[in-house]
Amino acid sequence: MTVAARRWVALLALVLCAVSGCASAVAGEATPEQVVGVTQTSDVRGNLDVTPLALVDPAPVYRESEYSSEPEEGTRLVAVRWLVTNVDAEDILIGPVGTTHFVGNNGTTYDDSLLETSAGAMFDQLRLSPRQSMVGFTTAEIPEDVTVDEVEFTGGFGPDDEVLTWKTAGQAVKEAPKPPPRRNGPATKPLGTGQEVEGTSDGDEFRLAVTPTKVTDPVEPRGQVYAEEDRRLLAVDLTVRNEGRAAYEDEQSDADLRIFAVHNAQDEAYTSHVYGAFADREGPLPPGAEAKWTIYFQVPTDFEVDRISFSPSFGRTVARIWTVT
Repeated sequence: MTVAARRWVALLALVLCAVSGCASAVAGEATPEQVVGVTQTSDVRGNLDVTPLALVDPAPVYRESEYSSEPEEGTRLVAVRWLVTNVDAEDILIGPVGTTHFVGNNGTTYDDSLLETSAGAMFDQLRLSPRQSMVGFTTAEIPEDVTVDEVEFTGGFGPDDEVLTWKTAGQAVKEAPKPPPRRNGPATKPLGTGQEVEGTSDGDEFRLAVTPTKVTDPVEPRGQVYAEEDRRLLAVDLTVRNEGRAAYEDEQSDADLRIFAVHNAQDEAYTSHVYGAFADREGPLPPGAEAKWTIYFQVPTDFEVDRISFSPSFGRTVARIWTVT
């Protein structure tokens, strides 16, 4: 297929996606060529609908400071924007590490990079509730004389895990279009409404009642929490009550699995600042006790918060979402 033909197919796929929703690849059915804008389903880590929305080449590098890293000499940053939706009946924990590979026209496969792009939100670690989506970029450092012919999304982490592949030759853009607004979404509650989360971890049963009470946007820096250039800080106050029989102690859990995030109407998400979790009491939270958590986020200056979410480090149906607007 010629480059011009590939571009025509890609454009047709994107138009169909915008008008009637992205087509899914279903076993046994005829499907269009797997190009940018076409949805495929992975069932390795739970049922995920996966769609590459755009391939940006070259992608602008996000420079957090004057000491930020750059692509290795002789390479450039390339980024693919993913739309991933949980179509399973339970929560699915997803993350960026090892999910994406870029295949060059030289036949070489390039792993994803830790470098971030300023083109939009990065694909982050998040526990998606049923019907919840996340939009975000993954990146790679590609040699200057190599073009990206394919992108791959890996459903798992083993050598025999499912790999979804899309043809990308001739479809790269210099600037990614704005991602589409959310079409369908998970169950939510309004800000100020409590939701219970319960589950088992290391043999202990936990049950928390979590209520986000206030969003302060913007908020002043606090301790090691400050905003970089072209970013702002916001904070979410939550009241947390231990409704279970065992004391709840965050320090005993995997901190990476206790996830707070803010989302916009396009399902881009930013998780909490690495130093941005504060509580009004120290130590374990005894049964029947209550605490106030204040969680800080660093987001782009033009990011409009639409929803906030929380999932603890336990349970399989525990991701909770609240609407802000």
